[in-house]
Amino acid sequence: MSQEHYHSRPLYRLLATALAAVILAGCRPAPPPDLEVLIDNSRSLHGDLPQAIGTCVVEKAGAWVQQAPPPGSRFRIWIFAPDGEYAAQEYVAYTMPTLKAPAFKHRARFTAEMKADLERRLQCTPFTHRGSPVIEAIGHVTHVRDLSPKAGYHLVVISDLMQTSPRLELTPLQLARQKDSVLITRMRGIAPIPQCPPARVTFITYPGFTEGKKPLPDRLHQRICRLFEELAAEWTGGPTAVARESIR
Repeated sequence: MSQEHYHSRPLYRLLATALAAVILAGCRPAPPPDLEVLIDNSRSLHGDLPQAIGTCVVEKAGAWVQQAPPPGSRFRIWIFAPDGEYAAQEYVAYTMPTLKAPAFKHRARFTAEMKADLERRLQCTPFTHRGSPVIEAIGHVTHVRDLSPKAGYHLVVISDLMQTSPRLELTPLQLARQKDSVLITRMRGIAPIPQCPPARVTFITYPGFTEGKKPLPDRLHQRICRLFEELAAEWTGGPTAVARESIR
């Protein structure tokens, strides 16, 4: 083996590694362009939760911009409707602009302005006195998306997921009385599979409180989370597109 050939082998390995990385990156699905974020604004929020939720939303907004969604993509915030016919209402939305050169400066400016506006608006989010219609609100968001289908979106739900509405309650009493299979069937009746389902669903949760203002036992919180994850998995075609995060 010649000395030239021997010393060129590390270069070949480096090129092969770089090529493999490019191929693997191309195999990964691109993030959905639109982000729909449903925020729990019920009276069950306590302590510093409103501030923690606001911080989480602002962080999600910044991460969304850094993913470089195409121009026209939307980051939209939904809340439980304080009143009216529907369970959820659009609170604020931002549209990704066409970036002008230098793109990194335009992106940074758009991100800073978006975050500042979000922080201001989230400090004034109205509370709802209609309980926590989580499933109805999710169903409304997906229904709105069905009316104007657009390729791919990521649904994020920030809530303790303690559903309380005339159609279904996921309270300790009701959880003790009904099996998961029955509860899932009732949840499907409230929020059926959308015509244009989200490509991804993320639940960002935190422990809720019972009617007696006591912390919900962790086993019940985990059970409720699993119910919502099972429902979402039916929409996305499998559990791999469903994630759960903790707000703290």
